[in-house]
Amino acid sequence: MSGPLFQAIGLGKTYAEPVLADLSLDLQPGEVHAVVGENGAGKSTFARIVAGVAQPNAGTMRLRGAPYAPRDRAAGRAAGVAFVMQELNLVGTLTVAEQRLGRPAPGSASPVSTPGAPWLPLASACSSSSRSPPP
Repeated sequence: MSGPLFQAIGLGKTYAEPVLADLSLDLQPGEVHAVVGENGAGKSTFARIVAGVAQPNAGTMRLRGAPYAPRDRAAGRAAGVAFVMQELNLVGTLTVAEQRLGRPAPGSASPVSTPGAPWLPLASACSSSSRSPPP
């Protein structure tokens, strides 16, 4: 595959206030990225949008070169996108393997992505603390 595995182009999300504005990101196959920031910076919102848990108010996404707009978590999973949930109220619907590995355990009855399609696992960012980093 040539080109990015995943692209976010101008993603935005507003609830009562904007929580994510004009986020653009390209992920190439084999790359590993960390999304970090202060509380309220939009880390979890971004992951929730990519996984299909939330819908963006602005922007577009592409996965493997094709338009990608999952309407829910099941659609994201069917496309091969996994999300390790930070929100405890959502964790109860997934097995431990699905939560930690981003995909169903071997031999499980859980739905899986298209055979052979690479998964794009997302780990919801941990909240940052107010402590200063070590010198």
